Parts: sequence; C-alpha cells; structure tokens
Amino acid sequence: LAQVRDQAIAELTCLSTVSRHPAIASAAGPVHVIAVGKAAPRMFRDCARVLGQRIERALVITTDATGAGQLDASATLLRAAHPIPDARSVEAASRALEIAAQVPVNGTLVVLVSGGASSLLCAPPVSMPLRDKQLVIDELLRSGAPIGEVNTVRRHLSRIKGGRLAAGCNARVLCAIESDVIGGAPHDVGSGPASEDPTTVSDAERVLTRSLGEGRAREVFAHLSEGLSTRDGRALRVDARIVLGPEDFAATLSSGLARRGLRASHRLVASATAEELAELLRAKAMTLEEGEAVVFAAEPSIRLPAGAGRGGRAGWVALRVLAEPGLGADTAVLCGSSDGVDGTSGTSGACVSGGLAVDCGQAQAGLRSYDDAWIHARLGTHLRGAATGLNLTDVYVIARAG
Repeated sequence: LAQVRDQAIAELTCLSTVSRHPAIASAAGPVHVIAVGKAAPRMFRDCARVLGQRIERALVITTDATGAGQLDASATLLRAAHPIPDARSVEAASRALEIAAQVPVNGTLVVLVSGGASSLLCAPPVSMPLRDKQLVIDELLRSGAPIGEVNTVRRHLSRIKGGRLAAGCNARVLCAIESDVIGGAPHDVGSGPASEDPTTVSDAERVLTRSLGEGRAREVFAHLSEGLSTRDGRALRVDARIVLGPEDFAATLSSGLARRGLRASHRLVASATAEELAELLRAKAMTLEEGEAVVFAAEPSIRLPAGAGRGGRAGWVALRVLAEPGLGADTAVLCGSSDGVDGTSGTSGACVSGGLAVDCGQAQAGLRSYDDAWIHARLGTHLRGAATGLNLTDVYVIARAG
C-alpha cells in the first residue's frame, strides 16, 4: 500500500498542471507570476516551461519543509510558516500585493495556488495585530472546525484572501489551483486569494460563533470584511480554475492498486470527524472481500485538547482502527498524507494490519491524549515523512489480501 501511494504521488508530480488551464499558455503582454503553497516551486517550474521568457517577474512562496530545487532567474523565493502564519507570512503577502498592483493593464497576472497557501499569505486587517489573528486561527483549527469553515473566516479576516489579491490587480488574472479540499471550489483553496468569494461576513460570523462560542466570536466580528464578491465587476477579469484535486489522487492510487491485482475503487468523503472516519474504515473491514481495496479521500476534522501529544490525524485514525476489534490478519489499512506531513508526528501517516499485536491500554491512552507518533514508531507502522511537493488530500486505504 505504501509503495502504491508513493508511486501515485510520483506520477501526479510529473503532470503539467499549468497546462490544464489553457488560457495560461496564451497569456498576453508581460506576465507576472505569484506561486504560493506546498506545491508552489513545482507549479512555478511547470509554468516557466510553458511561458519561458514571457515571465517578467515571479514570486514563489512555500513552507520551510518544501524543497525548491532550481528556479528560473525571474523568481524570488520566500518561505513562511504553516499552519499558523508568522511575520514572514505578512512579508510574503505584502510582496504579493505589491507585484499584483504593478502588473500593467495590458499584461497578465498568473497566480498558482496549492494547499497551505492560507498560512503562507497573511495580511491581517489593519485593526488586528498579527498575534491576535494567530490566536483566532489556532483556536479554530483546534476546535475541530472543517477546513472549509476555517477558510471562510480566513477570507473575511484578511486584506489578501477572498479575491483581494486579484482585486488589487488592474490586468487580467489567471489562477491555476491544485486543491486539497474535498469537493472544494476555487475560493476554498488557500482561502482564495485570486478567486471570487461567494461567502459573506455573516457566514464567517456563524462559523466563529459555532466554533469558539458567542463571547469569543464577538471579539472578532469587528475585524471582518467582505472579499471580492461575485457581483463585483472586477471579478470579470479573473479566471480561476482547479486543475488538480483530491479525486485525481484517489483515482490514481486506485488504478495503481488495480495494477497490483486488487479490485480497487475510490470514494470521496467530503466531511467527517476522525472518529467517524475510523468507524467507517472499521465497518468496511467487516465486509471487505478477498482481493478488494477501497481508497477513501478525506481530510477529517479533529478536536485537539490543550497539551495534546505528538501525532497527526492520519496516524490517530490508523491507531483507532488497530485498537478496535474487527480488523483481520489479512487486512491492511493505510492512513497517509499526500504532502508528506501528518501533523506533528514527523511522519506522513501510518499503515497497520490486523496481524499486529498492540497493547490496548497504551493505544487507548495514546488516542485520548492524541499522542500516537511514539506508538507507531514502536510498532514500526509509521510512514516515512518528507515533503513531496504535492498537496491534494489525505488518503485512507483499506485492502484485503486475495
């Protein structure tokens, strides 16, 4: 299972994702490029192959862990923090807004967005210090709010997200997006810096109230503002498209399993908690036929208590499945990320099977404290962690030997 997942990642990183946005190849006038996210260096290199000398200026913004490789001479590389923004994220946002504003009317701004962009570009409202925004985002992430809801707040608590990067450009804006959001639209990925925003301040207020409680939420309300509305004339200059997404990853992995002789299928799980996903996998284990495999693309929400241990949602789900009865000795479950990072575990997830002997007391303690990394290390079930340059979704694969 681990080999097939790695092969699927390798296959997708070789694709020319920029070419899937046909308007980019014929971009008019001088072209300025802003690439942001965990896949930013790879997406920019692809764009440079397509546009060559037409690129006048470029900014590539990614995480500390992502390898940049060799970039075109036109590109400036910046790094910033993930998943909580830092001062470098503010500097990156300032540089991006500056580039967007300087594109001539007869030119084109190409924006390449991938997962992780929300924290890499941070321009808090003038009324909100960076520290206050960091606290709000951290509270939302720890609350277990789905990433789509977290990004709704991010879009309305920003001077660059929710289409504001595009709105600050007087030229045509072409945005190619590699999505890590199940069933997501362009505005969901990276909180949509170059996509029109169909959500409103009222939507953000509802998320804040539901996730943080009314008292804490009201402290944030005054800082919220509207993004680039679908009714705004400036949105007509924007062409934002998802060029690669979670289903591509799930389908590629499923095809790889089929080549290994398994009857494989894939499904998208748009919304689930880590507990619900673990139960879904356990229930599937009860009915899985010999030689069958199912790939679930999902990014479950998880509520982290104060003092949570070292681990990640993929590793937690794998440990939960292993600790519950019902997993046969001929059945394996892989829970892994596409970006090579599973929370604070230092791994990309875990792969377990019913034939493993696990101390139930230790497993339950690890689950309660969200401290699964050391257990997987002891069992040898952890998956190697290293940034892949791809960020599409997590996958949860269950397979039974034929």
